[in-house]
Amino acid sequence: MREHETGADPRGAIGNRLMLVGSILYLLEWVAIIPFATGVLDTKGLSPDEIVAAYADNADGAAIMAGWFSVVLLGRIAIAAGLRGALRNSPRQLHLMDFAIGAMVVSVALEVAGFGLGAAAGWLAREGGDPSAIVALDAGGAFLYQILVGPLAVFLLVSGLAMLRSGFFPAWMSWLGIAAGVVGIPAGVIAAAAFDGGTLRSVFDAAFSVLGLGFWVWMLATGIFLSRRAGRHEEHEVLAG
Repeated sequence: MREHETGADPRGAIGNRLMLVGSILYLLEWVAIIPFATGVLDTKGLSPDEIVAAYADNADGAAIMAGWFSVVLLGRIAIAAGLRGALRNSPRQLHLMDFAIGAMVVSVALEVAGFGLGAAAGWLAREGGDPSAIVALDAGGAFLYQILVGPLAVFLLVSGLAMLRSGFFPAWMSWLGIAAGVVGIPAGVIAAAAFDGGTLRSVFDAAFSVLGLGFWVWMLATGIFLSRRAGRHEEHEVLAG
């Protein structure tokens, strides 16, 4: 039931720019992905020698990606914090958002750790390290990257539910988050099992694509919505003053 139907403060979502800023910061990951992503945590079908060669050729790129992601992926946590702040007029949803923030932190930690292992593989390859260790680091990093799907999907599902229950957001925005989360959670469950390819891999890739696209549209739409509310509030304060 919506908050304004249960006696809660009916003023609506509290506008802020943190969610939109976090979305933009997160999308800056493409600054590193476009030039450096080749051969980093994406070596399926390659022989061990080919994996070692790929990392040796892109050791600097792997290191730059790891460092860059450790900064810009914090934007996803800012997205979660911004949405929680927007729901302060809906106190019954704050416990859901606390859980959602925890899920987002886990997803970011998994991704940063995964690319950290990729950077370590690149360093070893450049230094002539044991090929088996390089292959193991690559596989470990790729596994960590895949299993981030589960907590990210949980974040979207729980956030969408909190938005819907509050009644403060356009219904389509809330349902987009819920739908993307529902599609993504099964992908998270099979993420590790899908690593070797086959039918599960095809299912995982399709669900991951839906989750990713849904997340990007949802975060930008919600971030713009909250940023516009913040602007209107500031304009009202200026006029009132």
